[in-house]
Amino acid sequence: MTFDTVLLREVVEIDSKQVSSSNIKSGSVYVGLEHISRGGTLNQETVVSAGDLKSSKFAFDERHVLFGKLRPNLGKIALPSVSGICSTDILPLRPKNGLDRVWLALWLQTPQIVELAASRATGANLPRISSKVLGEFSIPLPSIEEQNRLSGILFDALEIRKVILKKLSLLEDLERSIYEELVSGVSSSKFPEVPLIEICETITDGTHSSPVRTHAGVPVLSAQNVKNGIFSSKTDRFTNAEELATFQKRVLPREGDVLLTIVGTVGRSAVLESNFDFVLQRSVAILRPRLGLVNSLFLNSSFASQEFQNQLMRATNTSTQAGVYLAKLNKLTITLPPIEVQKVFENRIKTTISAKQLLLNHLEVWNEFYAALQERAFCGEL
Repeated sequence: MTFDTVLLREVVEIDSKQVSSSNIKSGSVYVGLEHISRGGTLNQETVVSAGDLKSSKFAFDERHVLFGKLRPNLGKIALPSVSGICSTDILPLRPKNGLDRVWLALWLQTPQIVELAASRATGANLPRISSKVLGEFSIPLPSIEEQNRLSGILFDALEIRKVILKKLSLLEDLERSIYEELVSGVSSSKFPEVPLIEICETITDGTHSSPVRTHAGVPVLSAQNVKNGIFSSKTDRFTNAEELATFQKRVLPREGDVLLTIVGTVGRSAVLESNFDFVLQRSVAILRPRLGLVNSLFLNSSFASQEFQNQLMRATNTSTQAGVYLAKLNKLTITLPPIEVQKVFENRIKTTISAKQLLLNHLEVWNEFYAALQERAFCGEL
């Protein structure tokens, strides 16, 4: 069976009444886009004091779905469990009678709706979707009982994803603790702080142009492919051999290079595990360690350290989209122990890297399963 559909504006109230900065009270919970991860998780809730926020915000409570209208391709949608205020780049959506807010949130998170919202956004540098355009989207509307039933199935499936992500997080914590044990703390005073430019043969970034798009061919990769310490080749963007040749004249990535995201979400890194043809966009820097000075796995873990992340944040230009210029990246430093110490570190973390890769493979299978489950749920086939 298929469900009847209605326009979103008919079943959702967009509460865009602003709260002036002068009326924001101490102890208020504030949510910005940076607090919402793709997939609907609120990473943190910032408590602010009177005077902390200089511009007007929107109010929300437990009845709302928070929808990120800036760069809607990121799919920043969340279900708050408290009352608070949010950035005006977030729309508080309040379902009317007959629409369950969990059903609304899960529908907004579907790839089809994320893609549709991204295609309707306007603005070259800071694309936003207007509340009016969003209100014209058609949402499937079964009975409230059916909404609750299907939402429960989807939520149960999401719990599996949470378990996988938790295990990934624990492995990353383990890797950081191994790094800190060998390098940080009391022992760190024994090792010098060395600029990246002194220990890397090459520090460059990907292409600054937009490669010609093709249906198949050479994969075009970006910061989205650097996650959880792994570089993935999975993409739906491809280009031709001519674009590859142009890119490889600029830089030819090879096994052992360390990739660091420097535009958008700054600070994720991974080691290139094998040689293959791809075109990399400028959102990723390519650093080639000098043999005998620094080990690829050690350099990669150095990038995840709090000390380096703090440096990186200070060097990040946030005037428009967050980004780090190569001239500043060259001067950032890492703690550099002897290569023998680095090799001990490498041997200790190889098991965690293998375990992370296995979990990421599970996550990829889960993503395919959940996408099929979503499609069936909202088409009335589940």
